[in-house]
Formats: sequence, structure tokens, C-alpha cells
Amino acid sequence: MEKLRIIPLGGLGEVGKNMLAIEYGRNILIIDVGIMFPESDMLGIDYIIPDWSYLRDKQAFIRAVVITHGHEDHIGALPHFLEEFNVPVYATRLTRGLIEVKLRRRHLSESPTLYTFSPGDEIRIGPFTVEPYHVCHSIPDGVGL
Repeated sequence: MEKLRIIPLGGLGEVGKNMLAIEYGRNILIIDVGIMFPESDMLGIDYIIPDWSYLRDKQAFIRAVVITHGHEDHIGALPHFLEEFNVPVYATRLTRGLIEVKLRRRHLSESPTLYTFSPGDEIRIGPFTVEPYHVCHSIPDGVGL
């Protein structure tokens, strides 16, 4: 029997760097890839990204990234992640638009495959089934999974 592992790569005990890996056998689903803004004493640092070194030797097992909403602490590090990991990205319509702008700025608009979903959809990604639902948040088009 395969083990299910839930691996927080950022966002626990801090505001920002939200990133979670869900691993089942030889399949990994990533939820969010955000940044954290520096504290006032971190001079010269623009932003901080999650530590995804755990994923480097598991790149072939990453099936996709699913984004919950368009705040920077959930999408801000995505261009950096996609420079290293060529995987599809799933997001709601508004969030996808915000991601596309970020990718164009980094000249990555051609490389990743972007999929749009809506709350209520059932998304099958490898052995994972993701069911997004509406959430009330300070940015439109946010979902829980």
C-alpha cells in the first residue's frame, strides 16, 4: 500500500511562502507557490521563496501545481519554480490571468501549460482528485480544495 505524505514546504508558522506538497507513491501534487515579504531588518532582500529542495530529485513525480488564489503569498514564487520544474499549473480564471502577467514579465509565457478550473469542477491529476469550492477572501476567485 502506498503512503500519503503531506509535506509543507513553506507557510507554517509564518505569513507567506505558502507551498504544500502532497505525495502519494510516485506522484506529487503541489498546492500554491508563494513568496514572503522581508522584515524591516532584512536589508537588500526583496522577497523570500519556499525551500523546494525536497522536490529536486523527485521532479519526474510532480504532476501539477494547483493555485488557490492570486495573492503574492500564494503565486509570487511560481515563476521561479517553473524555471526549475516544467509542470502544468491549474488556477481559477482571475488567478490564471495574474499568473500569466507574472510569467510574461519573466519571459516564461510559452513554457508552462496553464489550465483554468471553476469552483465545483472535479479535476483529476494522476491519482489525485481535486474539488475546488468557493471561499470568501479579500481577493476574488479564491478557492479551497
